[in-house]
Amino acid sequence: MLTIIAFIVALALLIAVHEYGHYRVAVACGVKVLKFSIGFGPTMLRWQPKGS
Repeated sequence: MLTIIAFIVALALLIAVHEYGHYRVAVACGVKVLKFSIGFGPTMLRWQPKGS
């Protein structure tokens, strides 16, 4: 059971880092990013970068 939980946490972390990479490239290319989110469920963590 612990192995499954560790796998899910690791996968979620990898996806978050991957999506953050998309965000950073968009900002570097001059795209105004209004919202950064992962998934479709209810908001669990809200973060708005400075200057946006």
